[in-house]
Amino acid sequence: MMFGPAVPLRRNNPMRSNQRQLTHSALTRISTAVAIGLGVFAIGGCDTDANQADKKIRAGIQQAIDHRSVHSPESDQLADKTLKEASQDSNGSPATRAQLAAMRGQMNVDFALDLMRKIDRSELELSRVQFDLGQVAFQLDAGSSMVSGYGKYDPAASQKIIAQQIVDAQGGPDKPTWEFQTLQMPTIEATKQNIAALEADLAKLTEQVQTLTTQRDAVLRDAEAAGKSADEKQGRESVEEFKRATMLRKDAGNLFTQIEETNAKMVPIQRDLAVGQGQLQVLNEVVKQLQAQQVALDTGWKSMQEQIAVQNQLAKKIVGAEGGGATPPSTGPAISGASVAEKASEINTIAGELKTLRGEAHSHLDEAAKQFKDAYASADALRRDLSEKISAIPDPNRADAKAYKAAQEIMNPQVYRLREGATNRLMGALYSSEGSSLMSRINLQASVEPIIKRAGAAVPSVLQPGNLAKDMATAFNLADEAYKAADEALNNVREGVSSNETKAAATVEQILTNYGWAQVLKANGDAKGAQEKLDKAIALRDGAATAEPRIKLPALPSELGPTPGAAAPATQPATDAPATQPEAPVDTPEEAAAREVLNKYVTAMTTNDQDTIKSIVQVEAGSEAEFELQLKLLTDLAKLKEVVTTKLGDAAGKQIQTGEAGLVLLRTAKITLNGDEGNIELPVVGPKKMFVRSEGAWKLFFGAPANDMEKAQRAAFAKLDEAIPTITSDVESGKIADMTALQAALVQAMGAPGATPATQPNEP
Repeated sequence: MMFGPAVPLRRNNPMRSNQRQLTHSALTRISTAVAIGLGVFAIGGCDTDANQADKKIRAGIQQAIDHRSVHSPESDQLADKTLKEASQDSNGSPATRAQLAAMRGQMNVDFALDLMRKIDRSELELSRVQFDLGQVAFQLDAGSSMVSGYGKYDPAASQKIIAQQIVDAQGGPDKPTWEFQTLQMPTIEATKQNIAALEADLAKLTEQVQTLTTQRDAVLRDAEAAGKSADEKQGRESVEEFKRATMLRKDAGNLFTQIEETNAKMVPIQRDLAVGQGQLQVLNEVVKQLQAQQVALDTGWKSMQEQIAVQNQLAKKIVGAEGGGATPPSTGPAISGASVAEKASEINTIAGELKTLRGEAHSHLDEAAKQFKDAYASADALRRDLSEKISAIPDPNRADAKAYKAAQEIMNPQVYRLREGATNRLMGALYSSEGSSLMSRINLQASVEPIIKRAGAAVPSVLQPGNLAKDMATAFNLADEAYKAADEALNNVREGVSSNETKAAATVEQILTNYGWAQVLKANGDAKGAQEKLDKAIALRDGAATAEPRIKLPALPSELGPTPGAAAPATQPATDAPATQPEAPVDTPEEAAAREVLNKYVTAMTTNDQDTIKSIVQVEAGSEAEFELQLKLLTDLAKLKEVVTTKLGDAAGKQIQTGEAGLVLLRTAKITLNGDEGNIELPVVGPKKMFVRSEGAWKLFFGAPANDMEKAQRAAFAKLDEAIPTITSDVESGKIADMTALQAALVQAMGAPGATPATQPNEP
């Protein structure tokens, strides 16, 4: 479920699937063992109606297995059809029907997972279009601002910035990331290298699956031949052939487990590859847009009146007409991509496709849950039948008594309840991703709608609120119900009678269920309920980590905290920072002294240590009032962050940034000193006067705005500072009760999409 502007609310991502099937391998191993046990138990016996039905059902199962070995959508559909036809025979034994229902359930889970991968790709595309729309809206708002206030536009500075952005976007061996509009993004070179590595890993795993599948098919054929031989022979020869068939099926099961484990390894690689390819597409599109802007800026503006006339016309075309396109005039700056109306229409189309895909996925998951429930009922009936057979045998050491006992241990019905719970968790994740996607669209509306209105244009109907909020609430409520059902089923398995492996798989599933459930409750504004589920997930995780035998845990969300007994990192970062950061440039002793002051400033800024800030900042005469305003804004933002964290939760509080992002800039920015002054090279902004030497010590410089960009930034900060106390009060009183309302209030305060209430390192 990658699911808007980076600040005040961070950009949402498509549905994350890295935890959908974390326990898939364990669940598959358990189900495979049960299926083998049930299949072995069902072989043999008199030629009764049940035995005849079992033979037909097993033949159908084998045919479905053969279809699935082709690995194509068409063959999978044939396999599903074959299993459905086999299920029409109601005379089969409980063992065979349990195996059949389990296979049908797994088929539907596989279909759903395939659809969910498509949903991930569509969500990535939706995210890209929303990002494009935000950029178009930003251009629209910039044009409106120029019409109302700016008299001239000099493209020289912008050309230099764009050229540097294009160079930064390409990257190189020592530059894996670059910054674009305050976002840290991977470079094209780094992304291509990542894609190549993932493709190589995927090809290797695919070859392994093909080899294992060939081996398994051969073993299954031998097992079938041995089974027929057992039916044809009598006495000990029949028993020996029966044993050989059993061992061959066990070998086939082991190979199937290896195949499933290898397939499971492919899932995160395929997902990472899809994300990497999507990133490369977005990066190439960004570079194209930057290049188009370079060409457009060369045309320039000849006079203020021409600028106003062109911008007024351009604003209408950027917005566009619903169902129509817009081409900017040759005398104005070209806008890369479609109009607001076209992008909005594209968003609406993708959203419709996502709704269809989700509907199909939900249908398959509903059917899978039903089949696993049926498998549980059949397996439970078999368990009771086996108990009666064992009780009827006077000597417990007889071969048949031991065989029945072994089958009874293997076929625990709780395995199917575990799969039912895991399926319900998938349903919860699917509904949750839908809610997050709708929230992203609501955030986009809140950002773009006021911009279009300020430009004097009509807002496209697909950007009107409509029923999105209601649909989002419905999706989160359904996710809540699905997670509840999953938790109940998994708790039953974990506390019931079953093998250690089954209980371990149920524990991991229940940890992930409660974590996902907590995110849904948090999105619904139930902070108390969310914390309860998060605490339960942590308690389950801690219990699993200290259990005997210890339960092997997959990688879990960082919000759950460190796992007991796991090695902690040697040092903890003071702030949230990217997982990997480029090394800082090598400084001269003087540059190192200046950078130390800059680092000291950022630390003071993130902790609101205003005494330290004042001691290391040299304020230019005439700029004292603006400097005090910046300090007041820092205090107000810290207060807002504290209130938001208390009322809306830690995740919401982290969206209010107060300068943490500056740490990455400091590690990579180049410092150039010239006498008693110094500049720093900032992405997008370019070189800026940052340092002055006062009384032999380096200090940060704060002066009047050097260009229109800084003037606009100071004006935006002033607007934000006026609004922050009211927004803080509204959060405290409950008037602003969720992240969507908070985002809308902050966007309105800033007056531009993606505006960030975070002070820049050179803007204390």
